[in-house]
Amino acid sequence: MLKKRLNLRNVVAIATCLAVTTIFSGCDKKEEDKTLEPGAVENLTATTSDAEISVTWNAPANDGGTAITGYELTIDNWANKVTKMASEQTHTYTGLTNGILYTFKVRAVNANGSGEAAMATATPINQGILINGVRWATCNVGSKGTFVTKPEDYGKYYTWTEAKNVCPNGWRLPTKSEIESLVNATYVTSEWTTLNDIKGRRFTDKTTGNNIFLPAAGFYHPAYDEMRAVGEYGMYWSSTEAGSDTAYDLWCMSNFAILANSGYGYGIFVRCVSNN
Repeated sequence: MLKKRLNLRNVVAIATCLAVTTIFSGCDKKEEDKTLEPGAVENLTATTSDAEISVTWNAPANDGGTAITGYELTIDNWANKVTKMASEQTHTYTGLTNGILYTFKVRAVNANGSGEAAMATATPINQGILINGVRWATCNVGSKGTFVTKPEDYGKYYTWTEAKNVCPNGWRLPTKSEIESLVNATYVTSEWTTLNDIKGRRFTDKTTGNNIFLPAAGFYHPAYDEMRAVGEYGMYWSSTEAGSDTAYDLWCMSNFAILANSGYGYGIFVRCVSNN
């Protein structure tokens, strides 16, 4: 009888041990089989152009144990986000401000949630348009060091002294000879037209068809402290002095475009040319 009791005790002890082992082994097994969020996307790159940045990436090496269902992107630290399908690995942000540094984050998503975000930075750049050998910006200067986002936007006016230092990095005021090349009818056509209901002149290279639009932004008259001729013609500074208190500028009117000159104190708009 005593032997049977001992055997029973042994059986219980063995069963308990097996049960404990099974429980902990089961936990280990469950942890091994658990699927997780995906890893970070790979090869994230940002390609810049005029007021745009295209972001591309590759799927993460680790999908977390289950299929990638899509991707999430942000340009404002997740205040807003763009979602993409698993088959999409690119997105283009448009309407950006040239000269501003943007930070992009991209993360993969599976059934368990969002993975770690990869990050890239880039600055959109106005690439300019080559017309008769001179590369012109496609938009006017807005605040110092930045272009406006649309060719028809007026931007800001500046005195000549101010204007010499407002172009973004890599850009400058055109010289007198560069303005002359733009109004050279042998190589460039010029027409009065509208762009999104804004009046101005379009200059087109006869050989390439490249063109830029200069809005009729008018000018600021310091003696009267007011804007004048808005919608009638536009005035654009050059970097070349014409006299002791005047500088050459471009006048774009309804019937012609000419090289003229204005006093330093007038408020006139800026269309830059490339340093390259």
